[in-house]
Amino acid sequence: MHYIYDDTFDGFLSCYYEHYFITPCEGIFKKEIYQMSLLNSFKEITTNQVLVDKMYEFIKTKLSTEIVINIYYCFQSDDLRKEELLLNYLNLGFEIGKDFDRYHTHDDVLPVLKLVSKVKRESHRYKGFVRFTDYKGTLYSEIHPTYNVLPIIGEHFADRFKSENFIIHDKNRNIAIVSHRGNVLCDFQEEVAQNLKEYDGYESLWRAYFNTMAIEERKSEKRQQRFVPLKYRKDLLEF
Repeated sequence: MHYIYDDTFDGFLSCYYEHYFITPCEGIFKKEIYQMSLLNSFKEITTNQVLVDKMYEFIKTKLSTEIVINIYYCFQSDDLRKEELLLNYLNLGFEIGKDFDRYHTHDDVLPVLKLVSKVKRESHRYKGFVRFTDYKGTLYSEIHPTYNVLPIIGEHFADRFKSENFIIHDKNRNIAIVSHRGNVLCDFQEEVAQNLKEYDGYESLWRAYFNTMAIEERKSEKRQQRFVPLKYRKDLLEF
């Protein structure tokens, strides 16, 4: 039996609830890419927030809060095998119990932890690499992350800019975090983004600050690239 779902984290937890408490499955797949086969039966699992909350508490109680965080960060990696990796990871976790935290090198654990580390690293970097421009009172930023870090960094910026309206637009996935007295993760239409290209003076201000703070005699391109990798520079106004 295969379970198919809507490619959301809550949808995955709904599938795992079905797998663990009702009928075990052989795999969990995104509905939009699932290829039906005569060899496998499948069932579409509808996201159920009640079951999601129960599964969340069950994982936290039986394993740990750290495991909940790990599966969330791994899911945001958008790795093509994330469902398979997480299914094996959780199955092993419930088999072992509380001691699961110590199995860092196990074949069903190490791939998940590697993805978790990459997503954490990139989300941490974007907390420092987001640059806003102003459009009629709304702060706007474009980013191009490798991983789906928007849900992770959104709360950080909402807390920093409590009195501001802002949009952080993930151009790679065409989604955005929109903050107006709270956070909403939503679809973001490209034509709307194009209308926000009429930037004011924020870009020139960032560049002026960057040039003023720079010390020409201590300029080091290699050192600069270590702290600000090239992949992020197209989103940084000072560059």
